[in-house]
Amino acid sequence: MTAVRAADLLRAWSALAEELDGERDAVERFVLAWVGRLEERLTDVGYALAAGDRDGARTGLMTVRSTSEMVGAHELAALAACALESLAARGADAAARDLMPARIVADEILRQVAVQLLVWHHRTIQEAGGPSQDHASNR
Repeated sequence: MTAVRAADLLRAWSALAEELDGERDAVERFVLAWVGRLEERLTDVGYALAAGDRDGARTGLMTVRSTSEMVGAHELAALAACALESLAARGADAAARDLMPARIVADEILRQVAVQLLVWHHRTIQEAGGPSQDHASNR
């Protein structure tokens, strides 16, 4: 496993903002929603795989893959993609094995996302003409 790079997250978020005509707040809301749902999505995929629900597992894995890619969590997206391939080729047990490192990877990503969200939010405020750190410290 590799460390999540802050640059990957910020690059992905900037690309999203560009697609959304510069709506940095919308990107922030999307990333926060992704953070809020990630654990639940991984749990749902695990339950679907354990129950042999291939359609539910496939839908969940595709969601984890695509949303993780959108936020710059490339390693998690790759794990979901690998599990999708395994599900199709070898079944639910193989997919579950491929997805096992996802929790550890997700924990690492969530820590980095939390830090980068603060950076992103600060830049959003600055771009909107809000108070800078210098002005806030002079109060």
